[in-house]
Amino acid sequence: MQRHLNTTRELVAANAAEFSEIPFLNFYDEIVTYKNLEMHTNAFSHYLLTQGVGKGDIVSFMMGNSPSFFYVLLGVQKIGAVSGPISCWWQAEEVFYLVNDSKPKMLVIDPEYAGIVSLIKDKIPSVQKIVVNSTAPMELDFSHEYLPAILEKYDKESIDDMHPLSNDPAEILYTSGTTGQPKGVVLTHKGILSGAKSKTSPFPLYPADVSLCVLPLFHSGGLNDLAFPAIYVGATILLRRNFSASEFWECIEQYKVNFIYIVPTMWNILLRVPESKTVDTRSLKFG
Repeated sequence: MQRHLNTTRELVAANAAEFSEIPFLNFYDEIVTYKNLEMHTNAFSHYLLTQGVGKGDIVSFMMGNSPSFFYVLLGVQKIGAVSGPISCWWQAEEVFYLVNDSKPKMLVIDPEYAGIVSLIKDKIPSVQKIVVNSTAPMELDFSHEYLPAILEKYDKESIDDMHPLSNDPAEILYTSGTTGQPKGVVLTHKGILSGAKSKTSPFPLYPADVSLCVLPLFHSGGLNDLAFPAIYVGATILLRRNFSASEFWECIEQYKVNFIYIVPTMWNILLRVPESKTVDTRSLKFG
C-alpha cells in the first residue's frame, strides 16, 4: 500500500478521511473508529498547548494497553512533541532514572502507578503536570488532572499550527538496561512511517483487516512492529490488556483475526493448549 505521508499526524488525519468508520480499535468490544482517533488525539493536543507543551518537549506516560494509550501517544506527536512510553514493569527507581534522564514536561499515568509517582514526585523537577487516566476522583498526594475529563473538554478539531516535520523526533523508547543503564532511543516521524511501510509491504494486510495485539504497547514490539503497521494500512487492532493463553485462540475464532505478532515463548505456550487443536483459524493470513 503506497501512501505519501511525512508524519504520524498526517497518518491519523488521512485515516480519518479515508477510513472514517473503520474500527481502529476493538478493546473488549469498545469500538474506536479512525474518526474517533482523530478527534480524541486532537483534544489531547489542544490540552497540551494550554499547558505550555510544544515542539521538542517530551511527554512521558506509564500506561497499559488501552485506547487512551493511543490518544496520548499520537496527541503528543501531533504538535511536534515527543511521546515517551514507560515500561509498566518498571519500579520506582527505574522510573525515577528515566524521568530524570529524559526530563519530560508532563507525566501521564494509569491509576495503578500513582504509588510510584508518590515515591519520586519530589525528585523529578522537570515534570510540571501529572495527568491520571481515571474517570473516578482519587485522593493522591500530588497535584493532578484527569485524562477522560481532558478528552471530553477540549476541542476535537485539528490544530492549525505546530505541524511536525518528517525528521522531527516523535518517540523516545528506553532499552531494558540489562547490560547497563537504560538508554533512550529516539525515533523520527519518518522512521516510524518507514518502519510501518516496510513491515506491511511483504504481507497481505488491508483496510479493516483484524490484527490481534496482546503485546505491551510500551514496548517496541507491540507499538512499532504491530500497532503502527496496522494503522498504516487502516486495519483494525483487536487490543487486549495482557496476553492470556486461554483467551488468545478464542479471539482468533470469534473476531476472525487476520494477523498476529507474538514472541517465540508465546508461540510455545499457545501451541500446547488444548484450544489450539480445535480452534477455527481459517481467517488467519499470517503471523
